[in-house]
Amino acid sequence: MAHKKILQIIPDTFLENSEPLLISLNRNLASQANIHSCLLSLNRQVKNQKSLDFIKRNIKNLTVIVEPFPIPFLSLLRLKKLLKNIQPDIVHLWHFGNHPVLSSDRGGKYFSILPFLTSKHTDSAFKFIGQGLACCSAVPDTSDKIVDKATLLHSLQIPIPPSKSFPLLIGVIEPLIREKRIRELLWACDQLKFAQIDCHLIIIGEGPERDILFRYRDALLIRDHVHFLGYYPDYLKLLPCFDIVWSAGSDAGSSLPLLDAMAFGIPIIASDGPVHRELITSGKTGILIPDFDGDISRRRSAFSHETILLVRQETHRRQLGQNAQQSVSRTFSFDFGIQKYKKLYEIL
Repeated sequence: MAHKKILQIIPDTFLENSEPLLISLNRNLASQANIHSCLLSLNRQVKNQKSLDFIKRNIKNLTVIVEPFPIPFLSLLRLKKLLKNIQPDIVHLWHFGNHPVLSSDRGGKYFSILPFLTSKHTDSAFKFIGQGLACCSAVPDTSDKIVDKATLLHSLQIPIPPSKSFPLLIGVIEPLIREKRIRELLWACDQLKFAQIDCHLIIIGEGPERDILFRYRDALLIRDHVHFLGYYPDYLKLLPCFDIVWSAGSDAGSSLPLLDAMAFGIPIIASDGPVHRELITSGKTGILIPDFDGDISRRRSAFSHETILLVRQETHRRQLGQNAQQSVSRTFSFDFGIQKYKKLYEIL
């Protein structure tokens, strides 16, 4: 790699729950490349200040660009200035398929003069090298760091029935933004009670939709069954507690938490899209929910329906988890992913 200068441009929507990948990539390449990172926010403030503080403590050469006005092209001017100062050999854009600046003609024409990578499926003017770059950060053998289910239930004040059987725990590890469609998952959780399934939805993440989701949860009268844990950088400790992990959002953001869950053998029910389709073979390593041409009612009903089927077919649920675990260890291991990034940087 001969100490190439690499500029990573990262949207704040990608940050949450993806810090292990960013930090490890920087540390693994520090001796071989000069890496600069730029966090870009178009929301007048960074969506998750705790996540930003965590990144600042662990990544050197970090620049934060926050758009102060509704006009996003001002961010492009600041990026141009940053590029001029750093003069990188490679610009690595993380998940910018629908970015109002970098997916625009203006952004594409400017950045197309540089070789760069993008880890997001996109039809923009940018050169795309993305398949196979996903990787997980989970280390399933760290049993001393794992939180057991009984401890988690006790901390959330969830009573354990006299039968000693644990309730179904469904995990959602997403930033609380509209694109993640967490509102639909709250509705799906509410529907499970009609199937007489004792379940609890554990949501890990922060974001601007937090208050809206709290009110919607309370309106559905499921406050005792939906738990918002907020920003939780050590979410890997909780993953083994989950029986199923949901992801209803579009492809905006990171797929890292899903890969981590798969590494622990947890079955996934996720929306069907290019990124999720790259990770999951529906019916074999997880369940993919079609978009149903934007029909929200059918989409959210499908989440509750598929969950009911997995609960009633425990053998199938365990097989999905085992297949997912094997797929991750074979194709998406963390070390293997880092090596892929190194090779791609070297050939550019």
